[in-house]
Amino acid sequence: MSATANAARLPGVGSKPSGLKTRRPALGAVGALVTLVILELASITGVLPPSALPLASKVIVDVFGLLVDLAFLQDVGATLVAWFIGLSIASVFGIALGLVLGSFRLLFEAMGAVIEFLRPIPSVG
Repeated sequence: MSATANAARLPGVGSKPSGLKTRRPALGAVGALVTLVILELASITGVLPPSALPLASKVIVDVFGLLVDLAFLQDVGATLVAWFIGLSIASVFGIALGLVLGSFRLLFEAMGAVIEFLRPIPSVG
């Protein structure tokens, strides 16, 4: 008998967990809500000073206030435009450099040390 046939007979092997995919978002939401309540209570009772951690309810209200603030939205737009311009410039140069290095084996081997030096540097995004 094959290993696949044996695995099919074992309970829980190869079968989808029942209801787990639908419960995960709900459990995540409950976890976030419980965390917010604990932080709110810690701020109200004075366990955490307001200078260290503001009230969670005030933070939520301030976030919704920022979502309708025109100046904030313009700043977000400017940031996204700058990000897109930078990404476009980096993509053009990166693709061009990749094509040149891929076309000339000698150049690729000559740049190998530089590429291997830069490889472990983590990207920001």
